Amino acid sequence: MGIPKYGMIDLHVHLDGSLSFKMARELAKMQGMETKSARDLKSLMVAPKDCRDLNDYLTKFEYPLELLQTESAITYSVYELLKIQKSQGIAYSEIRFAPQLHTRRGLKQEQVVAAAVKGLQEFMADDKMAGDKTENGESKGCEDFCSGLI
Repeated sequence: MGIPKYGMIDLHVHLDGSLSFKMARELAKMQGMETKSARDLKSLMVAPKDCRDLNDYLTKFEYPLELLQTESAITYSVYELLKIQKSQGIAYSEIRFAPQLHTRRGLKQEQVVAAAVKGLQEFMADDKMAGDKTENGESKGCEDFCSGLI
């Protein structure tokens, strides 16, 4: 694999740390959970300016992890994160997650990984069908963007 033809590189992004408030609300809605206000989401998901230590910081991953306990939630989150990254011009990304942290409601780690891969595959398929075109009219599709994600 050569240097990406365009865009930035993100070598370390955590799926559970990448949920936007919009995504958190949608995930809660998908699972029949209470949707939180922006104020509540900020309290649950954003480290304060006076964050004491790493343990304090890591508490902000608890609510996102609570939302990421179903296959559909994981698939949705990977798909949405890839859409966001593409819109930001990220050409290569290494999305990280710990499958064992997504087993609280009975999922097996293999199911967690398969759900994440499904999100990637759905993004690739939809992106290819969207048919982004270069100035020459050639299809950009997902090949350049997704080559580093597989």
